[in-house]
Amino acid sequence: MMRLSVIVPVFNAEAYLPRCLDSLLKQGMKAEEWEVICVDDGSTDRSPRILAEYAHLHPKVFRVVRQERRGPGIARNSGLDVAQGEYVTFADADDYVLAGGYRYLYDHYCAGRQPDVLAFASVTLNNYQLKHWNYSDKPQGGIVYEGEGTENFNRKGLPFVWDKFYRLNFLRKHSIRFAERYICEDALFNFHVFIHKPYMIETDTNIYRYTKENELSVISRRDKPYLKKMLDDIILNVLNMNQYHTEEYQQMASGIKRFIGMQMSVWHTRSAAAHLTYKEWAAYAARLASIPFHQVAMPPRWKAVGWLMNRSFDSYLAYTCLCFLYNCIFEPFIHKRLS
Repeated sequence: MMRLSVIVPVFNAEAYLPRCLDSLLKQGMKAEEWEVICVDDGSTDRSPRILAEYAHLHPKVFRVVRQERRGPGIARNSGLDVAQGEYVTFADADDYVLAGGYRYLYDHYCAGRQPDVLAFASVTLNNYQLKHWNYSDKPQGGIVYEGEGTENFNRKGLPFVWDKFYRLNFLRKHSIRFAERYICEDALFNFHVFIHKPYMIETDTNIYRYTKENELSVISRRDKPYLKKMLDDIILNVLNMNQYHTEEYQQMASGIKRFIGMQMSVWHTRSAAAHLTYKEWAAYAARLASIPFHQVAMPPRWKAVGWLMNRSFDSYLAYTCLCFLYNCIFEPFIHKRLS
């Protein structure tokens, strides 16, 4: 029985790809139990050659799908189209997975219970931590939540896809796929997952290592045309989420508000990095003013930051203050130290 499909979108990841693929080979799964679907999203470096080598050495595990550059969301859809596992999960090419992690998760939480969604824990590692991290960790942990996923959605937001297993039949039954976005496409994907009230298990088992060393990753790019494309994508996501502010989805209202707040906080950091001109800022402010729910909701300790973000919709002076704080204080002195 094919138990698990792991989908890895790949774009110009030659420096990190072998580490990712080597970690997947250490998951303790038998060849007939799983598959790793690597989707080459139009790479122009050595990534295609690396994928070909791994597929040649491990033909029963690795499958390679190639497409023109279309972004991580469409790459993941290409993987979903051919996936055969009972469950599907996603790994980014510049991250890695703890040895035996996927085997542990399936055996302890999926076999017998068959959740629609299994959420697990992760660690974010910067360059310094990567050099000193203990690679001999063993998977362990227990269940911290079991039931309908709406409660966890309302409480946590759950925006990522690389820290979850999804039952493939559940995704196909509800036609859940990734939007054609370059950023936050995973958040919108999860939004549509939890709208359908999945039976969910959450565990504190910590097996995924999200790394922050790749300066070419989607989240790290700082060229202005690309940043503006990201701003447009986030606005499309928020418009989509606003459609569910209805009586039918009332029990998810707090989660929807949290999700929109998370998306908008990302929007503000990207707009600050883009250094929008007054004309550009005014055009975005007008678009956002037409959306009923588009406010940032920050934790109490960051309340002042949330206030400034929301104020920057109304005043270009507030926006320039936000740019200064983000580019001259947060980015150089705080962001790189977060983990």
